[in-house]
Amino acid sequence: MRMNRAMAEVLANVDTKDLTDADIPPMFLAISNEGWTTTPSGAYVLAALAASGPGGTYADLVHEEVTLNGRGMVDHDLPPKGRERVEPLVRRCLAYARRCLAGAEEVPVDPMLTAYVSVSESWTEERTVTAYVTFCRTHPGVSPYVTDPEDYRHEALLELVAAAHAGETSIQVNRG
Repeated sequence: MRMNRAMAEVLANVDTKDLTDADIPPMFLAISNEGWTTTPSGAYVLAALAASGPGGTYADLVHEEVTLNGRGMVDHDLPPKGRERVEPLVRRCLAYARRCLAGAEEVPVDPMLTAYVSVSESWTEERTVTAYVTFCRTHPGVSPYVTDPEDYRHEALLELVAAAHAGETSIQVNRG
């Protein structure tokens, strides 16, 4: 697991213990329940999102995977500001990422499956905190989605590797 300093600051103020499916909004839980599939080009995508892309061609497999798998987290039921917004938003993202990665047990170790969780302020006048989750794999000869999380200066960014790939039994967010 890698993260930038901004994400370390976010996570220092969020209780990430005991993430459960109850933290996941119903529509995202439904997506995770459908599991994974492979597109004709070989991209590994969440089955419920496979047909959601703009169509046409993609620059490469990573571009296709992040385009199809990426989603902004549901936040319309949360207060506009403060910890009461950030904590449940981050918990939703982490629980959803964990659930989707855990459901990818049959994925070959190479290429590695990774989830990216980002938290940032919107570019609107209100500067509301929003969050996004996407998934992609590493592919030989294709540039990675993220080279170094510290390169991301306008958002908090966390990279979670599927437990099967990391040799772990679960995904945990460590602050140290």
